[in-house]
Amino acid sequence: RGLAAEAMKDFDEGIRMLEAIRASSRDNAMVSYRLALLWWQKGRMLGMAGNRAEEISLIGKSRDLLSKLESVPSVTGPRPEQVQRSGAYLLGDLGHALQLADRKQDSARAFKDAVSLWENLLRSRPQSVSAPPHALAMPLASLLAALAIGAAAAASGQGPVLRPFTTLCA
Repeated sequence: RGLAAEAMKDFDEGIRMLEAIRASSRDNAMVSYRLALLWWQKGRMLGMAGNRAEEISLIGKSRDLLSKLESVPSVTGPRPEQVQRSGAYLLGDLGHALQLADRKQDSARAFKDAVSLWENLLRSRPQSVSAPPHALAMPLASLLAALAIGAAAAASGQGPVLRPFTTLCA
C-alpha cells in the first residue's frame, strides 16, 4: 500500500502510451495484449482499494480485448496459449471481484468460463499447460473441480469467498 499512488500513476502512464500506440496501429496484437494486462492489473489495484465497480469494469474490458485477440491470432502477437492462459487467470479474478460485489450469477459465470478455458487448454496442449502456481501440488482436474464447486457456491450464495488465482500463491 505504501506506493499505491505511484503505482497507479505508472499504470495510467503505461495505459495512455499503449492506447496511443494501439490507436495508430490497431493490428499490433502485442500492444493490445500488454494493454489488456495493464487494464487487468490496474483493476486489481482499484479493487484492493475498495473500488469494486471500477475493478469489474477494467477487468471486463481486459477480458473483451483478450477475447478479440483469441479470435484473431496474430503472428506478431503472443502465442494463443498465452492469451488463453491469461484469460483463464483473469476470469478467476473477475469471478472473485463479482463475488465480492454480491453479483453471484455473474461470478458463477466467470468461474465457469475460467474452468472451460483451463479444460480447453488442457485438452489442446496437455504437455504445455501450466496450472495456476498455487495448484502445482494438485492435479489440474482437481483444480477445475474446485473452481466448478466455487462457481456453484457463488451462484447459490453459499460457501466461502474464493480468493483470486493471482493472490493464492502470495
